[in-house]
Amino acid sequence: MRSLFEFSMDGNGNPVATCSLFWDCECEGDNYVHPVTADECPVCKAQREEQPDSRVNEIMYHADKLPPGLVGIMESMLEDFGKEPIPF
Repeated sequence: MRSLFEFSMDGNGNPVATCSLFWDCECEGDNYVHPVTADECPVCKAQREEQPDSRVNEIMYHADKLPPGLVGIMESMLEDFGKEPIPF
């Protein structure tokens, strides 16, 4: 079973948090973050199962264009981490 959040380091050694409720397609610009409920990007035809989970900071940046229920679940789970800082 996959976890909701994954924490790692990028190529520059900076912390990165990703969330499995959203995924990135191959599109350029601002329409590359998709909810897990979408199996395919209607533009580039990328398939969810073949694409990476979205970074939490990018989900928050694009939150106004994403399903509020899924964004709310992610925000709620982040709050539950409470005492530990979440890397963005």
